[in-house]
Amino acid sequence: MDRLFGLGAFALAVALSSPALAQQEVSPQARAEARERFERGLELYEEGQFRAALAELEQAYEVAPAYQVLYNLGKVYAQLGDAVRATDAFDQYLREGGADIPDERRAEVEQDLERQRARIARVMVRTNVDGSTVMVDGADVATTPLDEPLRVTAGEHVIGARAPRHDAATRRIQLAGGVLESVELELHEVTEERGAIRVRSDVPGVRVLVDGEVAGTTPLDGTLSVPPGRHVVEGRRAGYESARETVDVENAAEAVVRLDMRTDPEARPDELGRLRLRVPDAAFVLWVDDREMDAPGGSVELPVGAHDVLLEVADREPVRETIEVPASGAVELDPELEWTADARQERVDEASLLRTLGWSFGLGGVVLAGLGAPLFFHGHAEYRQSDDDYAALREEFMTCTGEYDACVAMYQGRLDELNDDRSFWLWVRNFAGGAALLGGAALVAGAVLLAIAPSDESIDRAARAGAEPRLRLGVGPGSVSLSGAF
Repeated sequence: MDRLFGLGAFALAVALSSPALAQQEVSPQARAEARERFERGLELYEEGQFRAALAELEQAYEVAPAYQVLYNLGKVYAQLGDAVRATDAFDQYLREGGADIPDERRAEVEQDLERQRARIARVMVRTNVDGSTVMVDGADVATTPLDEPLRVTAGEHVIGARAPRHDAATRRIQLAGGVLESVELELHEVTEERGAIRVRSDVPGVRVLVDGEVAGTTPLDGTLSVPPGRHVVEGRRAGYESARETVDVENAAEAVVRLDMRTDPEARPDELGRLRLRVPDAAFVLWVDDREMDAPGGSVELPVGAHDVLLEVADREPVRETIEVPASGAVELDPELEWTADARQERVDEASLLRTLGWSFGLGGVVLAGLGAPLFFHGHAEYRQSDDDYAALREEFMTCTGEYDACVAMYQGRLDELNDDRSFWLWVRNFAGGAALLGGAALVAGAVLLAIAPSDESIDRAARAGAEPRLRLGVGPGSVSLSGAF
């Protein structure tokens, strides 16, 4: 399955660069975004994060509609157990792809279609009030009278209907694939004002019951209409202790119930899975369903199913994702971390400082070495010449046969002059040699600074990898220091 899913990446890359999308006036920026989201969707799919993969793929198709994405959407819907949407995606893929779809791929998709269609049941809902809103598992899906049966994935569902000035009616049914079920819902007119219950829970996928009847699954976007009086609201989900709240509802008033779901310490092994984090070597805080969690070693045990995860890593933008924890297995979260604006600017400024220092050291080194080296060789040659002249004149002085005072008077002035020349050129040679060596060292230092100064791209990559060289320039009274960590 994963191999076939991944093959769509190459086809999509071609499609997003094709004239077909250009004719739909899809901008190059939109094509680039769609390609990036598609590739991220592939990664999330392979990691088992199907809901997150679905979000990326749906956005990729919305930004730049390419029929190849529909194949992969069908795969994700199938993994999430949504046979209806999987069937629709595969059908649309075959229609839009037409003759461009290879025979082998078409045969595979048709087999997938057959499997998913076998998992679809149909429900014809009838109510005694036309214009009633029909609900499936708490979500509004249609208005009566229905032109055709509703399609739902085989399994247990709560079918309901509501209408103004009427009591809502619900029925829980168990459906097998391929069956057609008829549901009659009678809505009773009410003469008194109704009350409402708004149910909130930080945990998604919690089955909500009101007075023992299933009313929907969190998150619930709307309110639950109930008669005035006392009601018992309960939340259930595998791996959690049941949460129960009693609430008094008044006429035309809304009561808010918060279901605080706590992990069941006696949960069965098949009701638990594990979340593993891939984060850089930096301080981080993990929130799961708006509750801070300890994650020693980057791992935490969670109940099976969907969870809303918020990851806050030092100096990075927070990342929020929805993950799907498998039973007795593990899901890995490897987020695309990005620096905060201030943290990134700090690193960009440091890199700019390194490059400035590198160029300054390098150019200064070139100047010093360029001037010092020729002067060194010239000074050395002049020193050698003056030294030879001094030695020759001294030897001539030693062979003088006249009176000593006369010989001294004849040679001393010239010897002193040559000795002064020799000392001068020796100083020139040593000074120029030191300057040349210092210039060479500055040139090497400049090259090193330029080499280690990170580019903007490497700075951005370091936000995720966490491996970044950090150099800081310290300026103190009478001193300058450069410290670093690698």
